[in-house]
This record gives sequence, structure tokens and C-alpha cells, in this order.
Amino acid sequence: MNKKIVGINELVAGNINVDFKYAGCTDENRQAWSKDYEVQQQAKIKNQLFKENLLNPTEQRSENHIALRDLEHAFQFKHHDKIIQEQVQIEKFVQAVHNKDDVNHKGEAWQHVLVIGVGGSSLGNELVLEALKYQYKEHIGCSILDNIDPLELDYTLAQLELSHTLVIVISKTFTTLETIQVANRVKAAYFKEFKSREQKEVIKEHFVAVTAQPERAKAFGMSAKHIFLFWEWVSGRFSVWSSVGLPIALVYGVEVWKELLEGAHEMDQAYHHQKCAESPIWTMAYLQDHYLKKYKAHAEAFVCYDARGKHLHAYLQQLYMESLGKNVSVEGELLHATNCPYVLGGVGTKDQHSYFQMIHQDEKVIPVHFIGFKDKEEPHLRSLQHHSITAQQLALKQGRKKEKNKNRFFSGNRPSVKITLEDFNAKNLGQFLAFWEHVVFSLSLIRNIPCFDQWGVELGKEKLKEMKG
Repeated sequence: MNKKIVGINELVAGNINVDFKYAGCTDENRQAWSKDYEVQQQAKIKNQLFKENLLNPTEQRSENHIALRDLEHAFQFKHHDKIIQEQVQIEKFVQAVHNKDDVNHKGEAWQHVLVIGVGGSSLGNELVLEALKYQYKEHIGCSILDNIDPLELDYTLAQLELSHTLVIVISKTFTTLETIQVANRVKAAYFKEFKSREQKEVIKEHFVAVTAQPERAKAFGMSAKHIFLFWEWVSGRFSVWSSVGLPIALVYGVEVWKELLEGAHEMDQAYHHQKCAESPIWTMAYLQDHYLKKYKAHAEAFVCYDARGKHLHAYLQQLYMESLGKNVSVEGELLHATNCPYVLGGVGTKDQHSYFQMIHQDEKVIPVHFIGFKDKEEPHLRSLQHHSITAQQLALKQGRKKEKNKNRFFSGNRPSVKITLEDFNAKNLGQFLAFWEHVVFSLSLIRNIPCFDQWGVELGKEKLKEMKG
């Protein structure tokens, strides 16, 4: 855990360096803000995250995703024993697959995993699986189905050898209509492929469930040994640390999966112990609150200059907009304010040739978070990527104010932040994802809105169920 302040404009947490030089926030601003009484009160509320709590009051639930990566029991959660028990079950299952003890009916090894899930059941897995593929060995192939479109479904199934494919259905309730409909369609494909075998044996052999409702998974046909639990006190968008991350362990191995959890725990420790003035997490949340107020910033861009962050934008979009996209306070009062920016993003060198035009010259100010990953591979390309970030930051800050041709005039003074992840690996990726979780939670405290419910999502589900009868 690293608490030091690197410079007047830089703060560090773990292996993440955040440079606020062009953020529109002076060191004096930050120091004054961190001493504010309300901030001190929010910091006290923050500490509830590290113990039993009722941080999801609208659903009368605690939120304990921190416990999932608290492998050493540092925070004394009451669920610790059951979490460890489930992690042991995951480890045994993964080792059985890799050691060819869990095989198909012909005694042949599994070669592929097909993951069925949507939202928090897929976005974290998608991000991590993509990010790690460039430097970690894949023990087994993996595809994700998070769309009910039959074209994509049929195309994906056609690419797979079903006899060597495990299907993992991820659903907290095991009633999410899109997920269950896709699972039923895949089940039908298996019945067609193995029409000479008993259907219940096909399901028990090939299908795995990750759910908080194991009885519903059993009713679907899964065997008890292929059902893995996560719990109601874990919100979907914070669930990749639970059994939801089973695909990561299957693809890259248990040790890599554990490194991811360890990294997240290290960031939890940094968030828990750092003072507000030293914390890049609190400073980032403060800045985003500042942007919402000063610039009426209805959009912010999160741009990763690395292919390993290809799916970061979609992950952060859910994390921010499902957690903060609300106009009701913790006390249930209507708030007449925008509490969450619309999240733009993508891979930097592509993005700066598309929507960056709007970022540089539109009347609305869109703050940008430039994200880079450091490693020793391809030093020339990495240097070019990081220079691209600096060039964009300078252009946003300086603009071009003396230009007579108004088409080439740029006002400048547009804020940006540079976030650098040192030495990319599974552990530091865990730190990185936990960093953003804590930024979002901190911003929810500042804006006084409940972070862990998603009633807008639920409304859409209810209407779909009504239409389907």
C-alpha cells in the first residue's frame, strides 16, 4: 500500500498514479476540500463499506462485495467462512477441469466455455478476459453470450464443438428473462446434438450455474456439483470478485484469479487507510462532483490508450450510470440535479480520430480521463501511446486562442486527468478495477444518492415480463 504524495499534482494508491496537473483543481483546492466538514462526515460513512452495513437501504440489503476479496479476513465480515468455502469449491472445480477429472461422457477434456449472462454477469468477465489474454496462458477457450439476438446466438453455437463445451449460466435470481431465454435456446441445441442421450444427463454434464438461487438452477437441470453461489448482498456490477468470475479462473487458472482478488484487496486497504488529502480516489470523486456543478458536465470520457482496456468503457458505463444515474437522495427526496455523467469511451488512438472533435471544440465541456498501462513490452509503441495522451492534454489545456479563423479557434482550459497503471498484470488489474469502484462509491456519498440499487433497470425488466405474460 502506497500513501505517498508524488508531487503537487500527483497522487498514488497502490500501483495507480493519478496526475491532476490539467484537471482544473489546484493543490490548494484539494487541501481545502479535504478539510471540509461534510467531507469528513462522508469519510466516516465510507468506513461502513468495510463492515456489516445497510448501504443498500432501498432494498434493505447490505453491500459486502469488499468481503469477496478479503482473503485474510482483515475487515471481519461475518460472511468470511462461507466465501472461503465457495472459493475452495471453485478451485476444486477448475482443477478438475484442467486435470481432466471433470470431462464429457466420452472421457474427453473440455475445450471451451460458453458464458451466458447479461450486465454485471458479463461485463466484468468480458473486460478481464480480454485484458489478460495478451500475457497469460489460456487453459480453455471462452465465448460470452449477453444478447438475445438469435443471429449472434446461432452464429456462436455454430463455431463451437458442443461435445467439448461447458455452458455457464450466470444469473443472481435465475429468472432474468434474457438470460434464461438464451439458456433454453442453448439447451435445445444440446438436446438436438445429443438426441440419443437422456436430456437430464446432458444438462448435468454440460451446464454450470452461478446464482443466488440454487433451487432454481436445480429445477433447470443442473447437478449440485455444478452450482456455484453468490449472494443477495453482492450487487451485479460489483460481482466479478464472486463466483461470477468463475470463467476467469477456468481460462487463466486459479492463481491468476486469486491475484486479481489480491490486487482488489490492496486497493481496498489504500481506500480504507488513506486520508482524503492523500487519496486519488477521493480527489477523483471530488473532481467529478466539481465538473457536474461547474461545467454542467453531462458527459465525461474515459479513454484507454491500450488494447487491454478495450472493454473498459462498457464496464465503467454500467458502474457509473447504474450506480449514480438517479435523481433521488438516500433519504428518498427528489433531487433536481444531474448526479452522473454520461460515460463516453473506447481505445484512445481510435477515439481521438472520431469524437475528440467534439471534446476539443463543442460549447459543452467534456472532461477526459486518459488511461495508460505501463509495461516493458514494445517500448516504442508504448512511448507513442503515452506521448499521444500528453499531446491531447496539452491541446485541451492550451487550445488555440489567437487564431482569426473561427473554424480553427479552440478555447482551451478543458480539464483532463491522466491515470497510469504501473506494470500491468492480474494483481494490478484487480487494483485498477477496485479503484474505479471506490471512486463511484465516493461520488455517491458526495451526491447523497444510494449507490447499490438499480430501480430503472428493474422497471424495464418488469415491463418485459408483463408483455411476455
